[in-house]
Amino acid sequence: FLLYVVGMDEFDTKDIQSQVFVEPKTNNVVIKITGFPNNSFAKMYTGWLMEFIGFEIGDPDKFTQSNIH
Repeated sequence: FLLYVVGMDEFDTKDIQSQVFVEPKTNNVVIKITGFPNNSFAKMYTGWLMEFIGFEIGDPDKFTQSNIH
């Protein structure tokens, strides 16, 4: 479906792809989502997804690889 955000371009979610797996030794869940057209959409989607599943992640503008782990 198409996603519209005020002040941003149209974004078609058909470009999004994901891979999810469980690491056998640790039972950690790894989710990789690709296909975002830019950093703003990636941050917006990450914030929405984490809120939707009930995780607090802080300010998406301050994301770094180390604080997402």
